[in-house]
Amino acid sequence: LKPSLRMPVYVFDINGAEITVIPCYGAGLWGPIWGYIALNADGKTITGAVFDHKGETPGLGSKIADAPFCSEFKGKTLDLSSAQSFAVAKPGSLDNPEHGVDAISGATITSRALGLSIDMWARNYSAYLIAAAAENENAQAAADELTETNENVEE
Repeated sequence: LKPSLRMPVYVFDINGAEITVIPCYGAGLWGPIWGYIALNADGKTITGAVFDHKGETPGLGSKIADAPFCSEFKGKTLDLSSAQSFAVAKPGSLDNPEHGVDAISGATITSRALGLSIDMWARNYSAYLIAAAAENENAQAAADELTETNENVEE
């Protein structure tokens, strides 16, 4: 990434858990597609996803905006260390199902476009996500050490 490049990132505290949300967008079959991926503090585990479109085929590509499709992303992970961080692919064709979801039947182009969009934006955000995860891990380790020290003092 260029040092001067600035991209939006949203960080929320939800019930004590830090959630990072990154946007993604690209070109679908008939127009733009876009969405948001919510990640937990490790910067790679997906806690939620939502997508929408301008003009994908009703009943086919338009299903990217449906809750059942979006719910398939929960618990999946981004593989920020590989050439492909995430995929939306034909059922049964994923090399590692942990890093992808099944494509929508009959919506091959929209599904492929969404997968490419997620992968591209995850890679664009990877430096930030990796650094934030390390910072969260260091903060948690410091908190754990402080708690242990306080428990030893009380004894």
